[in-house]
Amino acid sequence: DPERGGVLCVRCYRADRGERGVVPLSPAVLALLRACGQEPFARLRERQVAPAALAEAERVMRHYIAYHLEREVRSDTFLRRLIAHPPAGSEPAGG
Repeated sequence: DPERGGVLCVRCYRADRGERGVVPLSPAVLALLRACGQEPFARLRERQVAPAALAEAERVMRHYIAYHLEREVRSDTFLRRLIAHPPAGSEPAGG
């Protein structure tokens, strides 16, 4: 719940899931996000994370940022399009 500044317990989530801004979060992604706040970037890069968990973490963080800015970040949309359709002749990410 971005309005409250973080994760809700199961009981509070069930009570508030219809509220604006409240989105579900799996335990695996909660652990990943906690690690992002505690571990150095080099160590995070070594983690093996399922693509579905990465997608969920990205969705939750985009939602959190947009909630606090009260609008979607346009550069975020641009970057998503660039990742999905890289310019001809460019190297893939991480290459």
